[in-house]
Amino acid sequence: MQESWEEIKARVDIENFQKDIDALIKKYRRDVDTEIARGYVVDKIKQRDFYREEGKKLVGSFNYRNFRKGVEYLWKGNLVDFSLFHMDIHGAYARFPNTDFDPLIPNSREQWVTCHNLRHHRFTNFADLDADYKIFGKYIRANKHIKWQKAHAFQVLEAVAAVFFFRTSFPLHYSNVPDHGYKKSPVDDPLVFITPDVENRKLFDDIKAALSGVPKWIRNEYITPIKKANFRALNTALGLMISDLITNVLLYTILVPAHHFDEVLRFENHEKPASKGEWYLMQILTSCSFTDLDDSFFAEMLPDFVYHISHHLFPATPECFYKAMMEETKAICRKHNVPYPEKELKRESLNHFKNLVRYSLPIDNVSAA
Repeated sequence: MQESWEEIKARVDIENFQKDIDALIKKYRRDVDTEIARGYVVDKIKQRDFYREEGKKLVGSFNYRNFRKGVEYLWKGNLVDFSLFHMDIHGAYARFPNTDFDPLIPNSREQWVTCHNLRHHRFTNFADLDADYKIFGKYIRANKHIKWQKAHAFQVLEAVAAVFFFRTSFPLHYSNVPDHGYKKSPVDDPLVFITPDVENRKLFDDIKAALSGVPKWIRNEYITPIKKANFRALNTALGLMISDLITNVLLYTILVPAHHFDEVLRFENHEKPASKGEWYLMQILTSCSFTDLDDSFFAEMLPDFVYHISHHLFPATPECFYKAMMEETKAICRKHNVPYPEKELKRESLNHFKNLVRYSLPIDNVSAA
């Protein structure tokens, strides 16, 4: 039987667990100034640009093999760009000069920084504070901890729409959620919890901010390449749309199961951590790492999501260190008898899509941790 949050807290030496995680953070904060980390970021930007430029050339071809290779290059470039953008908003590259890049994501950067870094990373899996969990759960009941609502009866259709427009619509789920008036990263101070009594911004203004990058994205990603393609415009447009769809399917399949499996711990608002050690423990217990993706192509493209526990513990550390940090974190967890959630993506993604059907019915309601 799965342990509750209270049971885990009672048997874990939180103080010494915190000291070990603090030592790990200190070690890698010292290392992030190395040429290895800077070189990694620069190489990822070059890789992104290569995939994107070559992909656009190849999808304009009337040769099927070239067209297929072009689509592959484009979605690979999209994945690298999403990871770069995600880590950049967390400040992982702030110490490295000459690593500025123009992200290809149709998102408002400000919306991400003020919402994702706070509303998801500080309040991970808090029922009414984590925007990812709250807004996603409002329309899609992905696990038994989410109370059934009438909207969940149509969640299969809603999930299909989310898959098709994942990159474009992702920032919208932060709309109309309290800002809490707090801008710091959880790394700076993970224990400051502001009650959600700040008046919401107007929904229209939030949606406008969330989608502010979409016109530029459509122009850069579709209109300009299609114009340049001339008589190959139809091929180019088709290749861009197919690659974008593949990108959305892959991102949804990897990102969503990382926080929405049945065994995940979920917290009510009163379960605020009493120490940094408890906050570290929460980050481990509210996510998972995917064992079948370790050392895979996706671990190279999306290390921040494959090694997702490392990302939640160390969001401002460059992702090139996440695999090594994962191994050291697992050793610390074994030392302190802390569960370290590991899943197989193939099984979890299949379970997720099964649960979309199962939990569209008012069954299996379970109270939060």
